[in-house]
Amino acid sequence: MATPIALTRFDDRLAHLYGSVDALWALEDQPDTTDQTRDLIKAHRALASAETGCKLYRARLHDMTDGRWRVDEHLLVELDRVVAALEDEADKRDRLERDLVKLLLPLEADPPRLGLACARQAAASFSSQVVPSRENSGALELAMFSPAQAQLAAPQAITGTGVRR
Repeated sequence: MATPIALTRFDDRLAHLYGSVDALWALEDQPDTTDQTRDLIKAHRALASAETGCKLYRARLHDMTDGRWRVDEHLLVELDRVVAALEDEADKRDRLERDLVKLLLPLEADPPRLGLACARQAAASFSSQVVPSRENSGALELAMFSPAQAQLAAPQAITGTGVRR
């Protein structure tokens, strides 16, 4: 099983509320998803995009400074351009992080109660990441999800094929 790559430094906090980032993003098109959750999804997607931009500019700088290129006027101008772009992207990322935190703090204080359709979507997304053990015979109790999802308290288990009753 592949280890999921963190998109942002807030992914663990989001996973605590929704099970995983994939489960959160899957809620975007669900009819009973709140506007607050939709705003959180938009903010996280924007932040993930800005974080990717920072990584790309940093990789470009690394490539330009690894010793393969002759240090001349053209390289120095290009370095200045890439550093300026990285600074702009980092500023954008920092602003988007602040926006995400503003949306995340109220949800952490009062975790959302997911409707059954949202819980099923989250369970289906999460189940593909579950590795069954001998102790649970291929099922993971819903309480292992997150405190917000465990509030559903229905006797359901997550299996490799989704939610079963």
